[in-house]
Amino acid sequence: MTENCTRPILSEEDQFFLKEQESFLGLILDSVLNYPKKERVDLHEIQKSIETLKEEIKVGKEDDLGGLFYQLNIQQTLAERFSKPLELPDVSAPYFGYMKLEEKGKEKHVFLGHTGFLDHKNGYRIVDWKKAPVSSVFYNYEEGEEYELELPNEMREGKVLTHAILTIERGKLIRVDRNGKSYAKGEEGWFSLEVDDVTLEGGEGSATREIPMGTGHTSFKNAEVLGLLDKEQYSLLHKNLHGPLLVIGGAGSGKTTVALHRIASLCTKRKFYPNQVMVVVPHKGLIRLSKILLAKIGLHKVRVREGSEYFESESRRLLQDIPKQVCSSTPLGASIIKRHLSFSGVIDKYIQKLEQKIADRLEEFSESISLDEKFLSLNIPMMKRLIKIETEIELTPIQKLEFTKIKQDMFNVRHDLLEIYTDKELLQTLKETSNNVVSHTMIEELFKHTSWQIKMREDNDGYQNNTLDGRSVNEGTQFEVQGTIDQEDFPLLLKMLEKKTGEVVGLNGPLKRFKHVVLDEAQELSPVELSILSHSISNDGNLTVAGDAAQQVDATISFESWEKTLSHMGINNTGAHELKISYRSPQSIVDFSHDVLGPYAPGGKPECTRRGAPVKRTTIQHRAHGSMVLQSTLDELMRREPKASIAIICNKEETAKLFYEEIKELGKVRYVEDSEFSFHPGVDVTTVEQIRGLEFDYVVIPDADRENYPDEPRARKRLHLASTRAIHQLWVLSTRNWCVYAQ
Repeated sequence: MTENCTRPILSEEDQFFLKEQESFLGLILDSVLNYPKKERVDLHEIQKSIETLKEEIKVGKEDDLGGLFYQLNIQQTLAERFSKPLELPDVSAPYFGYMKLEEKGKEKHVFLGHTGFLDHKNGYRIVDWKKAPVSSVFYNYEEGEEYELELPNEMREGKVLTHAILTIERGKLIRVDRNGKSYAKGEEGWFSLEVDDVTLEGGEGSATREIPMGTGHTSFKNAEVLGLLDKEQYSLLHKNLHGPLLVIGGAGSGKTTVALHRIASLCTKRKFYPNQVMVVVPHKGLIRLSKILLAKIGLHKVRVREGSEYFESESRRLLQDIPKQVCSSTPLGASIIKRHLSFSGVIDKYIQKLEQKIADRLEEFSESISLDEKFLSLNIPMMKRLIKIETEIELTPIQKLEFTKIKQDMFNVRHDLLEIYTDKELLQTLKETSNNVVSHTMIEELFKHTSWQIKMREDNDGYQNNTLDGRSVNEGTQFEVQGTIDQEDFPLLLKMLEKKTGEVVGLNGPLKRFKHVVLDEAQELSPVELSILSHSISNDGNLTVAGDAAQQVDATISFESWEKTLSHMGINNTGAHELKISYRSPQSIVDFSHDVLGPYAPGGKPECTRRGAPVKRTTIQHRAHGSMVLQSTLDELMRREPKASIAIICNKEETAKLFYEEIKELGKVRYVEDSEFSFHPGVDVTTVEQIRGLEFDYVVIPDADRENYPDEPRARKRLHLASTRAIHQLWVLSTRNWCVYAQ
């Protein structure tokens, strides 16, 4: 076995091009840094002119007023224009793309960046990729192709002579990607990254030989992601600007990249501000990653929220008397019931019962007019019925008082949910309406769990409630759930509020609304969660939904289809835009992860843009032996590639903790809980639940046995999700009891 690590010698043409790009950068940076900041009219003088004109208008003759107002308008326009700070390109990374174009026999250099700039001295132009029409040439045409560019008053034709993605960091050009080739700047100058991917040599039987771990590619900066958008991805940024867009695709196909970059296009073309946009992601790790990507494209003020945190914060803002502590040990059966589509039907049945109870209360206070019959005859939400009756009928003082009490009860939705959770007869209807997903055992779990939650917590002095290590004496017992609320309750509280009042409006106002909402990894959202999120979009706003059904691993969700997902938000099926090319992982990992899905894989295998190291498979005797193998291999890998990010992804939390304890002496080994990734080089030990949407240079799956990954749909999807996090190489370990689809 050998590794081919020889780097090709750069041609004179390559060397000239790279030096030319460094020269361009130096000239442009010099122009930006020395741009005359004070080539402006003195604002003080403008203000004096405005004050003088205002005084003249007060005493001026009627015939002169037209001219005076005209001059005042000019001065105020100048004041507004010159009071704004001059926006110049960021000198640390002024642009990311370069084209040399030929039109009518003339050549011109065009650079793509986030801020437009004209270098008068050298004649170079940076165009804003969001606004400039010529940026479409960069994304739609390759080097050597002829293009057509349709402008409002003309059609321009030309040829792309040169097309390159430039990665600039701290004002230095460190990487160039051009025409399928990549170049990096090292201590000794430029070199090609066209190293042959690690392959095994030896002919017949080579597949059984030990595959090396490591590619050497992790020492170099990845290409600028914005420049890597392909023609199809770029077209989606500008598609359906006033309506919803559904982007689906396999792991590493760029769904999130498209969704986030679409925000920049929408802010420019729809003319709303980044702080009017909300991005909803499934866990904290994606919050950090999304914010990093958004910051790179100047969208620092976009709000990125974890889905569960959003529902909780809005519930607490709009409603009162919600328990402070969230339960950390909700039974799986209870969570499944609360997030299942059929639970909406249970809420509807409860609302019907509640309507009759309110009618019975009103009957007691009816005099000449049957308030109960009037209430039941109206086909609008209960709160609106009460308000309508109040405005149409003159009520007695006692009736007014009763109406006030009933309206106040409209906001006590926590009580309503507890009534449902403890109504076994009502819950039994779930078995039929859920197509037997909900079982009798789950219903019993929910009933008992709720019974413990509604018991009052007896808080004595702290020393009586805590053990010597500071932990609560109730931890791990049924007493621990007393007085708590489940995370799954928050969207249901908001849904109940909507059902009773007709709007998601609480005592402290309505649900916050945004001009644009992005739902990332939307396959993990429940029907009720999707419904509530639809209310967070303003009347003139729109939506981007991104996801992959093959990565739906949450055991509490039963994903149906993307058509159903949109319908839960009140949106007709607009058609899905599927991204079919995998850019993250090499062909070997794409093949492995596709085979893992087996009969649950999408119709066709994703296309792939590169080859790579084979998937490394290792059979271990037991878990402790696995730790020894990991320790020696990862120690060597981290010494060779100190900038590499490595994830050890386990199926169970207890397994992850054991592996962490046994390899943490390596250094730079972190145990990750609640998706609190640092995104620094080193080893992160974590679980499948926490890695949706993330990526790492190397991924290790140390427990690929039948116990952790049995032959059933959700287990296959979990292993698929874990394996597709790898950028360069995947290493799978198992005892001899390999899961059948990972052998």
